[in-house]
Amino acid sequence: MVYDQKGRNILEEQLYIKGKKTGTWKRYYPNDKLEEVANYKANRLHGTFEKYQKNGQLAYKGNYLMNKRTGTWTYYSKNGNPESEEDYQSGVIVERRKIEE
Repeated sequence: MVYDQKGRNILEEQLYIKGKKTGTWKRYYPNDKLEEVANYKANRLHGTFEKYQKNGQLAYKGNYLMNKRTGTWTYYSKNGNPESEEDYQSGVIVERRKIEE
């Protein structure tokens, strides 16, 4: 775990195996709210990824496959409603679309 300078607040939860980023990593804002959840395999982003806004609402989420974006990524408004999506193949965006309410 990584703490702030005063040693009171957790800034990151990390896991290394044989010196490589592995498993679920979490990063926190200074207000203790979750900022990011990322999954790693052998030092590369691999699996689900979620980024949160400072207000605690989800900002966007998607998946990585060996450090490249893959599948559908969804982006959210400040109040947490889905706004748009992007589809990726091997890290390359292939389609963008707005989500109508």
